[in-house]
Amino acid sequence: LAATRSAEGTAATKLLGARHTIFMSGRDGAVAQQHELQREFVELISHGGYQRVFVNWHGDRHPDHRATFAWFQRALAQCPTVESVWLYEVWSPLEPNTLVPIDGTIDVKRAAIAAHVSQLAVLDYSSA
Repeated sequence: LAATRSAEGTAATKLLGARHTIFMSGRDGAVAQQHELQREFVELISHGGYQRVFVNWHGDRHPDHRATFAWFQRALAQCPTVESVWLYEVWSPLEPNTLVPIDGTIDVKRAAIAAHVSQLAVLDYSSA
């Protein structure tokens, strides 16, 4: 399942024009217990030269998503070079603080959502 989701994520991010996508070593359903993920985040952030990082928001209902944000937040405190953190919602709506119009790119976003075939079989992300 992890390989399938990574392949779908790679396909989606390529459609969106991302230059680089990283999938960490977290195990499904147990991210909160994987303290090594904080070290992975520190390594990525401190050596990646990133100015902007996208990470799922802390209020998502999925426990792995919340845990991922917690590990990222702890790592970020050790790596002050990141200038901007953009949070995104997966399923649970977040309270936005920035509006980015996507009128001109909505078709690409829909194509990126469609790349997540295994997830669409379970949840109707397209309608959301």
